[in-house]
Amino acid sequence: MIVNHRIMDVKACIRFGLNRHLVIRLKRLKSLEEMVEELEKVDIQDMSGEAMKQCVKFFMMSRGTPTVSRKKAWHLDWCRWNGF
Repeated sequence: MIVNHRIMDVKACIRFGLNRHLVIRLKRLKSLEEMVEELEKVDIQDMSGEAMKQCVKFFMMSRGTPTVSRKKAWHLDWCRWNGF
């Protein structure tokens, strides 16, 4: 939901389950400190699993930790299942 051409804040995105907008909002944060400030406003116990995954992904990417694409992850699983 976009209100007046502005994306809702992190708290509203999490509250209403707007995961795509949450991703956009997290990408606009400049530091982990900003993320912490935003998450302090949210009841983390009520976050959906998808919202939690997005926050963890943002945290890992901001630390320079490489992520694995979905295609690469599928390939790794396929190799593991087939004994490669």
